[in-house]
Amino acid sequence: MTARAARPPILRAQTGPPVSLELALPADLDCFQGHFPGCPILPGVVQLDWAIRFGSEYLGTSLEVGRVLGLKFSRIVRPGARLTLELEATPDGLSFLYRQDSVTCSSGRIACA
Repeated sequence: MTARAARPPILRAQTGPPVSLELALPADLDCFQGHFPGCPILPGVVQLDWAIRFGSEYLGTSLEVGRVLGLKFSRIVRPGARLTLELEATPDGLSFLYRQDSVTCSSGRIACA
């Protein structure tokens, strides 16, 4: 993964398991610039990057990705949103789930190299 998006502010963190992070997504985050002009959304690659980076920080998983499995994007995330990111260690890496309120926005599993 080569993209590096600025980290969103963490409003609340529970170390779990699972790890649960409440994230604020201010409109001035660099990842919203140009994706898409006039109708900005949170890019999927940024969601993966944050899951990998927060997984490394909170779960000690590797930053090197082998594969991404079962990736699903279910809901568009717009600037100003508050998301909950849940992370759990798996035998080969981690699983992640982003929610806005009680609605799943994206989920997947990351197998670390």
